[in-house]
Amino acid sequence: AKEEVESGGGGLFGGLISKLKDGLGKDDEVQGLEELLGRCEVNAEVAAASQRSRAVAEEEEKLREDRRSLLAGARVGRSGPEDKSKSAGSGVAGAASAAHEAMDRLKERGEKLNILQDKSERLQGRAQEFHEMIRKHNLKESSKKWWQI
Repeated sequence: AKEEVESGGGGLFGGLISKLKDGLGKDDEVQGLEELLGRCEVNAEVAAASQRSRAVAEEEEKLREDRRSLLAGARVGRSGPEDKSKSAGSGVAGAASAAHEAMDRLKERGEKLNILQDKSERLQGRAQEFHEMIRKHNLKESSKKWWQI
């Protein structure tokens, strides 16, 4: 790395170091600046690596969140101890609501059954009337002779 710095072609500050060597001419001062600039390069590389690692960590956290949200949908039927305590209060309200809804449906069903029973009684009465009318017609027709038909 020192050879690259001395040749002036190395790293972020290589060109600056070669210009400083040409302008200052003193080796001690240039060497101190080379060390300082070398540390700056290292710090810049460390900062870039740190930024990349933060980005990777954020991406991993996002993947974990996505996984949690996907798995939460799969756990609908399962409940832990804290879920049971939360759902106890809502369970009573839910049960009361379900019972009220069931009662409403039962009343509607009873009304529909009563209407159906009335219709079936009317149909049975009309069927008996039709049967009597046909029976009388058949008796009347059976008493006729063949030439009266």
